[in-house]
Amino acid sequence: MADTTKNSKPNKEEIARLKNMGIDPKQLMPKGNQPKLEVSKYDLKYDGEELIKLTKYNADGTLDFVDTFENKGKKQIRDWYINNKLYRQSTTEFITKFHKEKYYGWEVKKDGKKSKWNYRFEYEFDEQKNVISYTRYDNEEQKETVKYVYNENGLLTDTEGYLIPDHFEYEYY
Repeated sequence: MADTTKNSKPNKEEIARLKNMGIDPKQLMPKGNQPKLEVSKYDLKYDGEELIKLTKYNADGTLDFVDTFENKGKKQIRDWYINNKLYRQSTTEFITKFHKEKYYGWEVKKDGKKSKWNYRFEYEFDEQKNVISYTRYDNEEQKETVKYVYNENGLLTDTEGYLIPDHFEYEYY
């Protein structure tokens, strides 16, 4: 999801971020090849320049989810809804924009029972700030450690520790 408007004005920083990522919607969807359009309503609430609340509605107008952001976006609390009824809440605490430190919450199952989860993540970074490993804990019990291998250009080439390891190859022009 990209928020390309802020307070009903174009968000030049977000548009520039998308362009820096190499995303060009015109190339992704050439004329005549667009998917069916589904319109979803979002309400965005800012405190100055900081997004503090995002509400997403389903196409029928019912609530889908509500995100509340705290600590300058480093904490996200998501309330999930079915038929306008809260059934799940998850909290993510970030150490960087893309790396979560904690992920915990609860959910009410179809049988009415409530389940809870509590994950914690530890990362190791190299000098270029690439993640070289992370360890996931479930209720403080170590569950997995994944290692990442990069080539001399800083591109990810291998992962170790997943059930199915990944290997990436690149072609240079």
